[in-house]
Amino acid sequence: MGTGPSAGYAGLRRVIRTLEEEGADFGELRHVRAAEWAVLAPAASDDVSSDRLEDVTIPASERRLHRESEHTFRVLAAAAVALCQGSDQLGRPLLLRGAGRADLPSLRGVIRAAEYQRATGVGAISVASDHTPNGASGHVAAAATALDFATDRARCLELIGVPDEGQDRPPLLLGAALEPDGAAAEERLFARALHPAGTAVDRLVAVIGYLRLAFKSANWEGAALAADGCLPLTRGLSAGAVARIAGSLTASGSQAFELEPETFRHPADIRAFLLKSLGIQATFRELHDDAVRLFRAMRDTRDPISPELVAQSHLYSALTLVKRRNAVAEAVKEVEQGLATLPEARGESDTLRRERGWLHNLRGLTHVVQRDLLAALRHEKAAWSCLEGLTDASSVHLRVNLISNISVLQERAGKHAQALRTWEKFAGSGFTDDAKFVKHHSYRAGGLTLAHGDREEGEALLRRSLARCDELADDFHTFEIAAELATLRLDRGDAPRASAYFDQAATAAGALGDPYRTALARVGGAVAAGRTPAPAVAELALRSASNARRAQDLAKRLRGGGADELRASLPTVRTKLNRPFDLVNY
Repeated sequence: MGTGPSAGYAGLRRVIRTLEEEGADFGELRHVRAAEWAVLAPAASDDVSSDRLEDVTIPASERRLHRESEHTFRVLAAAAVALCQGSDQLGRPLLLRGAGRADLPSLRGVIRAAEYQRATGVGAISVASDHTPNGASGHVAAAATALDFATDRARCLELIGVPDEGQDRPPLLLGAALEPDGAAAEERLFARALHPAGTAVDRLVAVIGYLRLAFKSANWEGAALAADGCLPLTRGLSAGAVARIAGSLTASGSQAFELEPETFRHPADIRAFLLKSLGIQATFRELHDDAVRLFRAMRDTRDPISPELVAQSHLYSALTLVKRRNAVAEAVKEVEQGLATLPEARGESDTLRRERGWLHNLRGLTHVVQRDLLAALRHEKAAWSCLEGLTDASSVHLRVNLISNISVLQERAGKHAQALRTWEKFAGSGFTDDAKFVKHHSYRAGGLTLAHGDREEGEALLRRSLARCDELADDFHTFEIAAELATLRLDRGDAPRASAYFDQAATAAGALGDPYRTALARVGGAVAAGRTPAPAVAELALRSASNARRAQDLAKRLRGGGADELRASLPTVRTKLNRPFDLVNY
């Protein structure tokens, strides 16, 4: 699976293809997980596509700097099942070679597979301790030695069970070939972006398209190498070349989420976009000082630069400072500087108004951190006023954020009924027929309704959210909601219903191959039945790699805690369904 970092999931695709060639059919997985399967094992005549997956998952958000996405989680969860079931169907152990040179998303899939195997006993997977390229061939770019992902790779290998012995490794291969036959779009664009014989325009069009795909697959390493490798091309770029880049991106339909070619007016704008991509992957790797440096470098130029990109430079710098480093005062200064660059003006463009709205929204967050909820609300309303008449993807995303944020502010002020009324402003919108949106909307509405004192309606809304999880084949959130409903019924003295919900939660956790969550559901089932959990439950919890600390705490309670302490460990209903997809976080 040592395919190099050019495409996310490329190593996993190679393993799955090999299992298929050996005779594995993966049972119902390819049908039950059809959207994920379209990414992991695309038909030979198809390009790799995530369109079907986006029908059932909410897309990742650059503007919020959330590292994990449901998109990535579901692909890796399906890959884990495929590897283990493939080995089981063939009746042979699966030995993975070249893991140390695989793309990082594929390595995270192997972490999941190792955990799934430990939880379920299905299949037999081992990883060779060698870090050889397994016969792969290709070219090596100078950037491979400048951007060091060795620590990330070592963490992944350690969680898989392969200790990092610190041996010297040759530079990573950046792709199987410059223009590999039958390669996916991500690989082709990567190759074109780094092809030394390509024109600057062609390479920059390719790298911008590539960065969008790499963000979707959480291929941070590929994104960093490509962006860094193409940065020198922005020097000496002509205005005509910038216009051709923007025109090509627009014509190809690349103006997807958070990518707007109309803001590319100057060479410095292209440079800023590449630096932003480098900063984003740095935040995801918890290199926060590097991230702030890169985000600030976006505007560090004497050349003309579009105000939208300057505003984003301040926005991402402030977002990293407040969310990752808790440097609130420094973040406030960044936001205020950003707002100062965007004074309101008659006839200003929609993109300028939108960027001002995002900055006001972030200023509201800084006030929340400073516990000034009234000031936060003023900025949220100011952000709302910036969006009048705007319908682009980023503005819609901001509008959704604002409704949510205003509702949360009202909730924090203890005004649950008002928070619920604000949240219900989504009713009648285009989102209400979207199952993945209803899943989140009904959950929060249920939590707020419970907090307001209406138990029956609150629980009905939570059941509606749970039904959407089933419709979307969403095991992760099925566990969360079913376990919380179980605790709710337990608190009401309804042990039979609580047991049924804990069984549903255990089934969902088992489908994920999550030792910790499976153990937690079994603890709940035992508490509901009035019995002591079996010792094997603690052993199961301790097989978790992703939730090792929480698993140790649960095992400690199981070994020495009483019934009340075990009951206190059970999950309870919240007012937002957002959860970290921790099973793929190394």
